[in-house]
Amino acid sequence: MKVLNGQKMNKEIKIYKNLKNNDKNFVFEDNAKIIVIENTKQNRKKHFTFNLIENAVFECLFITIGNKSVDIVVNLNGSNSIIKLSTISISSSDETNKINLIVNHNFEYTTSIINSLALASSNSVINLDETIKINKNIENTVTSLKERGILTNDTASVILKPILLIDNYNTKASHASSCGLLDEDSLYYIMSRGYSFSEAKTIIINSLLTNYILPYKNCGVEEIISKEIY
Repeated sequence: MKVLNGQKMNKEIKIYKNLKNNDKNFVFEDNAKIIVIENTKQNRKKHFTFNLIENAVFECLFITIGNKSVDIVVNLNGSNSIIKLSTISISSSDETNKINLIVNHNFEYTTSIINSLALASSNSVINLDETIKINKNIENTVTSLKERGILTNDTASVILKPILLIDNYNTKASHASSCGLLDEDSLYYIMSRGYSFSEAKTIIINSLLTNYILPYKNCGVEEIISKEIY
């Protein structure tokens, strides 16, 4: 069984929205799939720690909306522990949204797969500062870090900082980072099929989000995100 803040959890998807305490500690002993949503109007900085012991497999969709500053620390503390983390950051109307993520491979035969999407508009700024750490004595590890920034207009900004700190040759590691405006060719193609600019924009954004929320469908995530974007 898994332990979450001292309480046992079953294997169903759990949703945690706007947790009140600034510091939250999660400990996983088994398979777990959760959704964390932070979309309150309060701009307090929050800190989350995820600890995985041997053979734990943890999947998480972490969503931050609006003025947010969140620290996330993942500790892979046992052999064969796996983290699959997707983050979605959304900001608009002069908001600033920041995620500072650190993944520590503290044991051999551990895996981290990180996929992050930043969606900024209307004079907003999103910062993704994400670091993977693998020390010299930690071998047979696998890590993948992918970041994508999307600007819905030219007044928005996305700052991506993917960092791999690897002091071991016996590691499989990859990272990718891209940022830009919504694809004009795609917008034109969809509009040529009779859709308005706003509708074409919505279709493209939904297609981007699908890759991140597909494993968590039917949990109300789509409705929450739609209210904030459209």
